[in-house]
Amino acid sequence: MFLVVAVSLLLAAVVLISLVLLGRHHSEDPVRKMPGPKTNLLFGNVLQLPRLPNDLVTQILQWVYEYHNGMFCLWLGPTYPFIFLYKPELVEVVLHSSKHISKSADYDFLHPWLGTGHDGSKWKTRRRLITPTFHFSILNTFLQVFEEQSKILVSNLEKKIKTGTFNIMPYITLCALDIICITSMDSSPNAQGDTNSPYVKAVGREFHNNSGDSGKQGHDTTAAGLTWALYLLARHPHVQQQVHEEVDKFFEQRPETLTVEDLKDLRYLECVVKEAQRMFPSVPFIARTTTEDCHL
Repeated sequence: MFLVVAVSLLLAAVVLISLVLLGRHHSEDPVRKMPGPKTNLLFGNVLQLPRLPNDLVTQILQWVYEYHNGMFCLWLGPTYPFIFLYKPELVEVVLHSSKHISKSADYDFLHPWLGTGHDGSKWKTRRRLITPTFHFSILNTFLQVFEEQSKILVSNLEKKIKTGTFNIMPYITLCALDIICITSMDSSPNAQGDTNSPYVKAVGREFHNNSGDSGKQGHDTTAAGLTWALYLLARHPHVQQQVHEEVDKFFEQRPETLTVEDLKDLRYLECVVKEAQRMFPSVPFIARTTTEDCHL
């Protein structure tokens, strides 16, 4: 009996000393001085986080509105800080850095869906190789493809719109698939002309096998971005009318061969697309793990 009591007291003393040391460490940690909701010594802010994804996003947005300085910190347990940046000047520091490029562990949950991608030194090596292709001039060689596939998309939509309300997302997805295959592999799967083609079905099966959810197979970033832009135009007829007038005027005097420079005349349309991406970004969160101090 005496041994049990002694062991219990010893364990209690160890826990107490650990808590004191942990609290002292927390008080000296500069990250602890960052704005954010009050934390629990052992659980951080975990107990304040809702379980359902939609509720979690709502709670995070509430904190965004509460902390107006562009950042706040959540603690997932006693030693894992999660810093949210949402002020452009602060986000720019991280995104423009050549050091803070390691992905957060949160991306591990997406590996079954999106794969591992490139990270750290692996990313730097690949980036050096493909950087020459990331130039606007290369788009001039693709503009004809963009125009041809866009005309097919418009034709398909004109036929479908006569039947009433329908989901536009699959049509844009198939158009994006054709464009990507032609520009990257010089081969067209004719996805827009034949939705039952072996290639289109194979893409669907591959995505289904990787994600376990066939309902997500159309949610690529290009199609999602265009769909949101069209949705916003439908919700704002006066903006849609201005875009329509600008595009009509452009095509009245368009050159026979389009270039990227020519498309810069569509300034209002560009603003609309950028605003749609701002309001409904295809990738709303970007997470990084810092390997050294980051000065904000």
